[in-house]
Amino acid sequence: MVSEIYCLFSTICNRKPISKDGFGSYAEASSSGLCRKRKLNQHYLPDQVWINTKNAMTKSLVFAHRGANKEAAENTRAAFDKALQYPIDGIETDVQLSRDEVAVLWHDRFLGKLGYPLKHIDDFDYAQLQAMNFAAHFSSGAKPEGIMSLQGFLDAYRQRCRLLLEIKNRDWESPSRHEIKVRQTLEMAGEPHGDNIMISSFNLDSLIYAHQCAPQFPLVYNFEPEQTLKDAQRVLDYAAFSARAVPAD
Repeated sequence: MVSEIYCLFSTICNRKPISKDGFGSYAEASSSGLCRKRKLNQHYLPDQVWINTKNAMTKSLVFAHRGANKEAAENTRAAFDKALQYPIDGIETDVQLSRDEVAVLWHDRFLGKLGYPLKHIDDFDYAQLQAMNFAAHFSSGAKPEGIMSLQGFLDAYRQRCRLLLEIKNRDWESPSRHEIKVRQTLEMAGEPHGDNIMISSFNLDSLIYAHQCAPQFPLVYNFEPEQTLKDAQRVLDYAAFSARAVPAD
């Protein structure tokens, strides 16, 4: 048996933040493959469509994108804790590597939000990143927070909701660091239990490598705006994942 693979369509839905909601963007799972907005707490929230290629989904799943990123600094404990105050199914976050190869949570290519516009996460060791304040850019009154490690995130939230871990690969990184990132994420996530923890990436090679390391682990291929369901089928054919497409209604 091999892993199931999901295709995340990030483009056919409106990804712009909606005012007055706490998140900014969500991922919504749907067996129909149709894009729609879901009403939660009287606010219409942008969503993204998932196609589950193994088991038909009968309900939508809403993931808080980098936590409640309109109420606290994204990818911080404050944002994740605030997200859990909403009727969500899971939390999405981003995985990068510090210079000394510690898996940490950060989305951007640069550290401009922290006052280092020409620096990357991997220009600093984990201890240095912990000493920085990753919450100050959101609000001067926010409680200071150092960078959160992937291990700390998993320890804190894996028993509380589903988790979607997006592995960020950068063009300046060596292939060996890409592989280290994938292996660390898989090792920390542990044995798969349904879709409780999923790994995603825009980098197909990273997903293929993840599949080689852990054939049973659920993987998510993130699509660019111009990609379609036909592209999804080509990906499945190329990657030789055992999967079946779920037709749209």
